Amino acid sequence: MEADDAIGRAREQLLQAVAEVVSELESPGSLNPGLGLRPLADRMTVMDALFERLAQELEWMKRELGRARSERLEDLTLLVDLITTSWRAVDQRLGRIDRKLERMEGLPEPSGARGALSMGERRHGAGSPDFRHVSP
Repeated sequence: MEADDAIGRAREQLLQAVAEVVSELESPGSLNPGLGLRPLADRMTVMDALFERLAQELEWMKRELGRARSERLEDLTLLVDLITTSWRAVDQRLGRIDRKLERMEGLPEPSGARGALSMGERRHGAGSPDFRHVSP
């Protein structure tokens, strides 16, 4: 993630600056005399700027995570709405089919359908595996 990389770089720079300050404070003679020591105030200014940058990166990351969470919630809301609407449409269609089947059950039986069971008979268990009630 890009935010992780930016925070990682800022953290590394901050740790490097702290390590340099600690190194200078522990053994000021070990540095190249031609470079000279930068005053502690300059080092603190650099560290302060790095801390500020780190805080800004964290704030940006917090906003970005909030935005991503909000987008995921919007996607989930849309998905739930789509599923709900689809199931309502399926339920309405099944209701229409049930009403048509109930009307068809009230019609007289065609002559060739003696052994056939109506939908109502099937629903009420007349179509059980016990075939003794069906005439040949």
